[in-house]
Amino acid sequence: MRTTGRHARSLVFGLVAAASIGAATLRGVPAVADPPEVWVSGAALSLGDAADAASVDLDDGAAVWLATQGGSTRVMYSGMSGSGTWMSPLALSAPGVIVDQPSVFTDGNTVVAWRVFDGTHWQIQARMKLGDATVWSEPTTFTSADGDAVEPLALVTYYYDRWTETLPRVLWRRNDGSNWRLQYGSLRDDGGSESGEYVTPAGDEVRDVTHIPGNGYEYVSWSRFDGSRWLGEAVDASDPEPPFWNIGPATEDVLEPSFAGDVDVWRTPSDGVTRVRAVCATTCSDPAVYLSPAGLDTEELAAAGWTDNAYRRHGLVAWRQHDGSSWRIAVRTKTAGAGWSARAYLSPAGVDASAPSVAPGQFADGELSSVIVAWTEESASGPIARAAVFGEATPPEPTTLSVAGEKVTGTVGLTWNGVAAAWVSGAPEAAAVQVRGFDVTGPRSDVRPFGGNGIQPTALVRWSALDDWSPVAVYDVRRSELRWNQSRWSRWQVMTDTNATSDTMRFPAGATTCVAARARDSLGHVGAWSYSSCVTRPVDDRVLTRHGRWQARTGERYYKGTYLTTRRKGASLVLGPFPRSFDQAVLVAVGPGNGKVRVDSRCGKEWRFNRTLDLHSTKNRTLVKRWVNNRWECPGGLRITVLSEGKPVRIDGVYAPPRNTP
Repeated sequence: MRTTGRHARSLVFGLVAAASIGAATLRGVPAVADPPEVWVSGAALSLGDAADAASVDLDDGAAVWLATQGGSTRVMYSGMSGSGTWMSPLALSAPGVIVDQPSVFTDGNTVVAWRVFDGTHWQIQARMKLGDATVWSEPTTFTSADGDAVEPLALVTYYYDRWTETLPRVLWRRNDGSNWRLQYGSLRDDGGSESGEYVTPAGDEVRDVTHIPGNGYEYVSWSRFDGSRWLGEAVDASDPEPPFWNIGPATEDVLEPSFAGDVDVWRTPSDGVTRVRAVCATTCSDPAVYLSPAGLDTEELAAAGWTDNAYRRHGLVAWRQHDGSSWRIAVRTKTAGAGWSARAYLSPAGVDASAPSVAPGQFADGELSSVIVAWTEESASGPIARAAVFGEATPPEPTTLSVAGEKVTGTVGLTWNGVAAAWVSGAPEAAAVQVRGFDVTGPRSDVRPFGGNGIQPTALVRWSALDDWSPVAVYDVRRSELRWNQSRWSRWQVMTDTNATSDTMRFPAGATTCVAARARDSLGHVGAWSYSSCVTRPVDDRVLTRHGRWQARTGERYYKGTYLTTRRKGASLVLGPFPRSFDQAVLVAVGPGNGKVRVDSRCGKEWRFNRTLDLHSTKNRTLVKRWVNNRWECPGGLRITVLSEGKPVRIDGVYAPPRNTP
């Protein structure tokens, strides 16, 4: 929750040595040596609608589902706006049409896809929005004269330079008249689309299409029947065209192929049941093994893999296993360089559990803190939503996510990066999508830009923080200064124990001042310091060393009420020496018929040319900031030399912002 309101107390900075900043405490909340990792209170996203129990899909801070509104079934969307608050649901599909099977993916941009019935066949429809925009594209329909399409899978993939170019895509299966084949379509920023390309060859059946996220890349896997057996295949979704790579061996049927870290996993028929199999695929060489015991049938395999800061790959595999009396959730994990853990049951004997969802948990200080498995299971009061978080405890004690008396229907969906689990509860005529988050990290703080060009000695500085699930409790705010003639930043001044979100601060002339913030949530999780937001105030003209004839003038429209002026060619002003390398800008006045100056930087004993500034303008203006683009990576000084004769030149100050901030 974003904290607002008036200051809780006078905001006074105490001087704290830089070495002690990391240990500075926020006294407004009791100290927590090891803050808890907990499922926090949830929210209902769709009260008043009749939500479809089997329709919930989640991705990193976004949810979609089907709900009945005014007699029509609509695809509904909600996204997390920060601090555990979800936006009011938005209907993305048109009223009066038949829709089902919604899917969502968000990674900067957001894509939602679903099936729509055109009166003859089921087609695929999709919409997208860019970044934090609130405007969605018009629905794009991927049509085909072939048979029905099923199971749309929304993705945002990367191509070429994967950090700048994104390609919203949808994959689905379509019946071409004889077999179910994999097809895909692409959305474009201009509202256009590219669609209808079959990925798999004619004559081969495809099933078990699965999205496998992993370390920034998006993969898709499936089983393909080549006429003799089911083969496991996968592809980078940014280019879903042959060649593919295989998951599992070509000597046995591979069903529900996936991978977890370095390990390929799948189910395969064996003596009248299907068993879970695994084999090392990349950096390890262990032989193929059965993860489930002989004689016990399995269903609904799910897997997750992740890479830690040491670039070691780990994996977790979960599935439904029939123990002779009921379907239970079984799980095994594999740590890089080690073997598989013993099989553990997460759900109790004697009650049926639904298909598991598996997702990596949140990252704390760059390290993956957990892997989450979620499912629903029967209880004396009806189905309940459950989850187990794999961290230090193996196996962990599952947590009940739904509240007492809540009637849970459908399966539990997990968002990747583990920020939420969702399910449907309540009577069919008024079912609600419930969502809860797993909180292990501190708030993300930000300091808004302030001070502008640094002309005024004071500015209002605002900071804020967002936490996925828990309210922000209190803030630390710190500031440091670097004057133009100093080589080191001042020691941090730290203000602690405040729930204020702004303060009016005073900044010295001729210095750069940077402010950063961090926050603690109500559970005791401390977030990282924000990036510094900085303001540079100019060095006043009265500090510059004059050479030649200059006149000191005053005027209320000038910086600090003074400026220097001349009409003499060759007159110069010097600032320096600088003890470190600075960027440079000159504060000037411009007007009709004004002259020109040359700006040089000093490297050692040599002055090097930077830029010529023409101060002529059709209108008189003061407080004009002109960058001089200091090209020389050396300290020294700055010199301003008049190039024109008989034309007025007015110099008001010099900016010297450092190239690096603390």
